[in-house]
Amino acid sequence: AFVREGLALREKNTSLCLSWNSLGAIWGLGKCASAGTSEADYQSFDWVDMPENGSKNASTQGFCLTSAKADSFGGAACQNVRHHVCATEAGVCTPRDCECEEKHWIKHELPLRDTGASCWSCAAPVIPYCSTQPGTCTATACECEDPTHEKITSNT
Repeated sequence: AFVREGLALREKNTSLCLSWNSLGAIWGLGKCASAGTSEADYQSFDWVDMPENGSKNASTQGFCLTSAKADSFGGAACQNVRHHVCATEAGVCTPRDCECEEKHWIKHELPLRDTGASCWSCAAPVIPYCSTQPGTCTATACECEDPTHEKITSNT
């Protein structure tokens, strides 16, 4: 998964950026370059609508090297996006269709305050704490809040 940072696409949880190698005409990962350097030109991408399977209709999103560099490669430095990963940070959401990176996480739909359009985020499932009141059972899956307590399972 990649995170958009300015014009660059950084691999999530690393300091490596997606890079285009013009000599071999291949994609790779390289140290993220500083803005304004010649190396940054090969890590700067624009979002584009791309035709799918040779169709002339744009039906999927992708990215290409920024226009100045892409022109010199005849548009060969482009890549389709398979899917977007939903945001997981508190207070942040993804304003386009996305999937949770962790398959067991829960996807939440939120309306954007300004436009009312949908926005999505993912969060780990919440497992409640078991009751500690005498004679009271928790009817759903639960965990002990105090790790020194023993969970007692009962068939009722």
